[in-house]
Amino acid sequence: KVCDGTVLKNLSDLRRALRKMPEDKFRYHFSRERNDFFAWVRDMYQDKELASQIHNAKSSSEIVAAISRRLNKARKKRDLTEIDQLSQSSKQEILQQLGELR
Repeated sequence: KVCDGTVLKNLSDLRRALRKMPEDKFRYHFSRERNDFFAWVRDMYQDKELASQIHNAKSSSEIVAAISRRLNKARKKRDLTEIDQLSQSSKQEILQQLGELR
């Protein structure tokens, strides 16, 4: 929960909140003494890589960029997993359709 009362349920919520958060509110959650965003990602997601990027960030826009990269990476991984789960005939059909588009 951020200081305006918004409850964060996932990384997309955090990214959305950071994009609209005033600088003074951001600094309340993110300073040398306090880094709520780092702690939340570390504790809730156990994502050490993203938590480290947040810890080392210097601005909300750097945190937003790090979260966006992480979400894109997860999306690509999910897409590849879905492709791997397709039957061989479905894969061949998709490849054939792609070839026809060229």
